[in-house]
Amino acid sequence: MAYYLVVDVLKNALDLFRLDTKREASQMTNMIEAYCTQFFGYGRWDAPVWFVGLEESGAGTPKELLSRLAAWDRRGRRELEDAPTFYPACSQDRWHGPNAPLQPTWRQLIRMLLLARDEPVGEAALLEHQKLAFGGSSGDVCLTELSPLPAPNHREWPYAGRRDLPEWVRSREQFRLTVSTGRIATMREKIAIHHPRAVVFYFWKPRQSAEAVAGGEFRPLVPEQLLGLEHNGTAYFVAGHPAGPYRDSYFTGLGRYFNQHCRKLFAVQPACFKAPSPT
Repeated sequence: MAYYLVVDVLKNALDLFRLDTKREASQMTNMIEAYCTQFFGYGRWDAPVWFVGLEESGAGTPKELLSRLAAWDRRGRRELEDAPTFYPACSQDRWHGPNAPLQPTWRQLIRMLLLARDEPVGEAALLEHQKLAFGGSSGDVCLTELSPLPAPNHREWPYAGRRDLPEWVRSREQFRLTVSTGRIATMREKIAIHHPRAVVFYFWKPRQSAEAVAGGEFRPLVPEQLLGLEHNGTAYFVAGHPAGPYRDSYFTGLGRYFNQHCRKLFAVQPACFKAPSPT
């Protein structure tokens, strides 16, 4: 008799475990779907300057992903976050803490932006802009990505084989196919509403993604260095990624080109102050 009671208890416990596991998997699926369709990056949609990347840099570990999802959920599931407070809220204070170094990608984007404005680009100036302003809700830049999940580089996809994630997330190719159409459509909608002066894509491929957002074909402005087009009052540019084979001189040259040929596009436009969300 006791034997059968023990068996029943174990069976009930196993059923509850399976139920909890299914519930957790369902919750993760719902959260991932919401994040991938509703979160677009940092800053303001109505900023005069946008930088558009392929995907955010990050390790993509289970701990990092859960921390990011939890912070985004806790702070109100905003389409655009405030980078200087969102990263520390995700327990990722490396780029905004008192001893923060320059983030390699942001370093070059900020270099181009400040040079376009004829502002100093020493390491101290770049770092101050990164920690206090870049991607901020009260700043004048929108940082957005075609893919919302961070990855270390274009070769590694840290979500492969993750059984706790939806199947469409486990392959980078399938993931992009699943989310890219909706994200491109949202970006086009936001551009039509807010009319940014300049949109800079910092990737060469896939070119069709940049052209789908811009609504036209790019032409060379600086051979093998910069592409551009103008559409409905917005100037679009395509440049190389800072993780590519480019030195500081490449991004310095682009910043000077913007300063000489289209400085007004990148001019400062302060926002009305918006208090950051609580962490």
